Amino acid sequence: MFMWFFLVSDAFTFSSLIIAYGAMRHRFTDIWPLPGDVFTHFPFIHGHVPLAYVGLMTFIHIMSSVTMVLAVEAGHRRDNK
Repeated sequence: MFMWFFLVSDAFTFSSLIIAYGAMRHRFTDIWPLPGDVFTHFPFIHGHVPLAYVGLMTFIHIMSSVTMVLAVEAGHRRDNK
């Protein structure tokens, strides 16, 4: 049951973030940065690194999903560690 709570809350969280992003982007189109300028920079690194930051965030998100799958599998084995 708690797995379903997690999935629903995760879906609500990400859908609300996407809706907020769309609303802000639509409202402030004149001052919103261009995607080409945003996705080519990595925090604290000066230079042109295309999609490195997006790749890092994708890797972190996938690893959190893997951790959740391993936790569920350990729960099925009744491994409390």
